[in-house]
Amino acid sequence: MRPLLVVLLTAACLGTTTPVLAYGPPWIADWRDRTPTGLRTTLVTDAPVAQSPPHGVSAPHAKSPLEGKRLRYLIGTEASEPGDDNAVTAVSYDTTRPVRRGVSIAYCNLFDERNTGRYGPYLSPSDTADAYDEGQIDPRGPGWEKNLREQFERRKKEGFEYIELDNADAYSINDVIAAIDLAASYAFKVVAKNPGLMHGTARKHRRPRSDAATGTGY
Repeated sequence: MRPLLVVLLTAACLGTTTPVLAYGPPWIADWRDRTPTGLRTTLVTDAPVAQSPPHGVSAPHAKSPLEGKRLRYLIGTEASEPGDDNAVTAVSYDTTRPVRRGVSIAYCNLFDERNTGRYGPYLSPSDTADAYDEGQIDPRGPGWEKNLREQFERRKKEGFEYIELDNADAYSINDVIAAIDLAASYAFKVVAKNPGLMHGTARKHRRPRSDAATGTGY
């Protein structure tokens, strides 16, 4: 199976009150069964594909502008590359402008990226927070919203339309949806990786950062 980019499009994106989880063809039962109920779907892959649903199965209701485009997951560099009309490019926390061509996704972090101590209170760090020396912010404290708003305001000024909220799997789905709702208030469309990791309560273990959307970024 091709690696799939997982995109959670907020109500602000489609003019609806129902978020849309775009993770792949809805007729792939293995993926459909691991995602929250009540969410519509669309496909984004690591390379352009031409694929139709089996006979008798309905296709997604709306086509995403990300559908069928290659994923370039470049969060390990601060450079803003030229981009590609047929690609979706995820850029790093420190990248300050979208790519010139194609769709850009700005990396944002639910954790305290620099472990500054400015967004407390903090939880005991997960394995991921500990490995990357990032502060795991308590979503019940004032620092949670402060961290998000500062990133959203910066990304808005920089001209991004899509953002990623990393480390969503470290929090409950309700906390993640609240963060997505806040992003929607800034008119962002929100991208999520590995939806199968984001069910129920917080998970201590997650995939490496290079593992974007169940595939390796390049």
